[in-house]
Amino acid sequence: RSLPYSRNILKSTAKLHKTGEISGTFIEKVMVGFDFFRNFATKNCSQMKRIALLSLCLYMAAWLPAWAVDLTRCQIVVSKNDVPLAQKMAQVLSDDIERVSGVKPTISNQAVKGATVILTTVDQASKLVPGIKVSDLRGSWERYRIVTRNDQLIIIGSDARGLAYGVLHVSERIGVSPWYWFADVPVARKSQIDYTEDFTSKSPSIKYRGIFINDED
Repeated sequence: RSLPYSRNILKSTAKLHKTGEISGTFIEKVMVGFDFFRNFATKNCSQMKRIALLSLCLYMAAWLPAWAVDLTRCQIVVSKNDVPLAQKMAQVLSDDIERVSGVKPTISNQAVKGATVILTTVDQASKLVPGIKVSDLRGSWERYRIVTRNDQLIIIGSDARGLAYGVLHVSERIGVSPWYWFADVPVARKSQIDYTEDFTSKSPSIKYRGIFINDED
């Protein structure tokens, strides 16, 4: 009888994805797996096996946040051979992490050990992240991919603007509003920023966009 109720423990971890600690897609996959184990155990397992399966699920729930990359302890890596905007976005992300946490990550042009955020366009991706999949991004317009693996948060742009949008997506998820400067939207402070996400964007439905800031008053 405890199996249906214990599912609520895993459900509560889904709230973490709202703060960038766990991606919604990952949580959904865990929930599907939990349902499978619960149904299987109810129909086919003894009481001891049910307890063992329940313990496994609770163990997974306890360790989910640990798979995130702590952005307050990370270094940002960008190739010096990448497009100029990649260098700029590394500085933007470092500034935004500082706005949230008070800790400013350093920026490096070569691979480092430990928690790392890697910014790259498709042309430089294989040099910074060997084996990363980018073939479907190549040649597309303003797309980005975010991958979390091995204490690395990897942001890949199909082009320079795609990388910029990927970085700004992460900034928004950690709590920096796109309007923090123009509209003075405050930034909520956090002492730790655990972030994980696996996501690939689509090309914008409108190829060329623009905005006019009415500051004539």
